[in-house]
Amino acid sequence: MASRSTPAKNTAAKDTAAKKEAEAPKQEQLPQSILAHRTDLLDISAQFEGKLENAEGSIDSKVAEALQIRTGLHPQDVTFTKTTYAVTLRALRDGKPSDETYTGSSTTTVANAIENALGGKVLDYDREKVFVAADRKVEVPYFLVRLVQRSTEKKGRLARYRSDAISELRHAYGDRLKKEPDSIQYDVFRLRTEYQSDGALPKGRFENKVVAAHGRSDVSLEDAAAKANEGLGNRKVRCTVYQETAFMLVYGHAEQALRLKGGISLPVVTTTDNGATIVTNQKSGAGVKYEKRNEEQQRIPPQQSPSPASQSSRHYGRSGSPAARDMPQMPTMSGMM
Repeated sequence: MASRSTPAKNTAAKDTAAKKEAEAPKQEQLPQSILAHRTDLLDISAQFEGKLENAEGSIDSKVAEALQIRTGLHPQDVTFTKTTYAVTLRALRDGKPSDETYTGSSTTTVANAIENALGGKVLDYDREKVFVAADRKVEVPYFLVRLVQRSTEKKGRLARYRSDAISELRHAYGDRLKKEPDSIQYDVFRLRTEYQSDGALPKGRFENKVVAAHGRSDVSLEDAAAKANEGLGNRKVRCTVYQETAFMLVYGHAEQALRLKGGISLPVVTTTDNGATIVTNQKSGAGVKYEKRNEEQQRIPPQQSPSPASQSSRHYGRSGSPAARDMPQMPTMSGMM
């Protein structure tokens, strides 16, 4: 009897354990926009010179301004990890400013930095003109968007295509988008299929059967071409396609529609002479084309109120919207939702 009851007890124990495991919170159940981003540690500096009563608030405002100029984000969207306030006070002699100064610093407040400068003494100094410098280390979230440019021409077009795509991204993210690519990857494809124009090139991956040889480099197109030639052998080639993949850095959290993997957007922005397209399926090349935002706005009559969607998108723009709470004005993104 005992031998029969043991398996039943084991089964019951396993069921209980499985139930507890199922009920336990799992990290992967959290929104991907929270999980799938990277962080960068930046140094933000600011200076203030003026009345003592304005020093604390003014220096914090200047730090916030410097942060927004650099990242497009606000203080509530980042994490400050270290702060140093340094002050310089001009001593008064007979009520007049002298050449003597008192200096001090603090990792907490401007007021504490002033106390440090005075060294616990009651000293007379010019309260109408104090100098404060703030150095703050800040941890900033970011993600990468891949811009893929393809052309049958080696020079000229790729740079123009990339410029067009970056311009569209800047409409969406404003100052959150870094001006220059974080990195660039180069590919050269020797193809068995002939393409008469860049617009006819596939948006997604090239099928293996049409690729005679492929070379990839982090250095240059020339290096990628040399690697492609090494693997070509005697295979016949009817077309060569040159490709640049620029990884563009955007500060803040990404929209869930971007489906980040390792902090990089899975949808790819592919650009040719037909314009930029968000490719949501790299195998099939399925995607949606960009629409020029400025052209859309020109079509809105002056007396007509903008739609809620366009209102939220304008909150992005150059205003430095913090953490991608709404979809930017990119019809391609809306189609991915």
